[in-house]
Amino acid sequence: MKPFMLSPVSPELYYSEIPDSGNTTACKYTQYIKVDGGHSENKSVESSWEKLTQEIGIDTKSFHAWGIQESDGAFMGMNGWSSLEDLKSTTERDSVQKALQELTKYGQVTTYILELTKPF
Repeated sequence: MKPFMLSPVSPELYYSEIPDSGNTTACKYTQYIKVDGGHSENKSVESSWEKLTQEIGIDTKSFHAWGIQESDGAFMGMNGWSSLEDLKSTTERDSVQKALQELTKYGQVTTYILELTKPF
């Protein structure tokens, strides 16, 4: 399969009061979760995110931010994982599924799993 683009890439801009990404991008796999359609800095979304990260566990690296400009009102969270097996076994737990489902109360939820590799 050849890669292709349907339109030019448009970056989404976010800000956070957290000084860094919590080493989420230093992990081999990064789970990206975006909640669209919320209101700017809705503390209920942030509270639901914190419940999710508590259910996942303290060993998982985590980070979150709020959208600005065209992404205003969007919430973005990232979790870092060392393996797909850990991610799968953790996210299949009922308590984690319930916490993920709670995020849908605030808008459309999109999730991606990114594998980060070094080119050299």
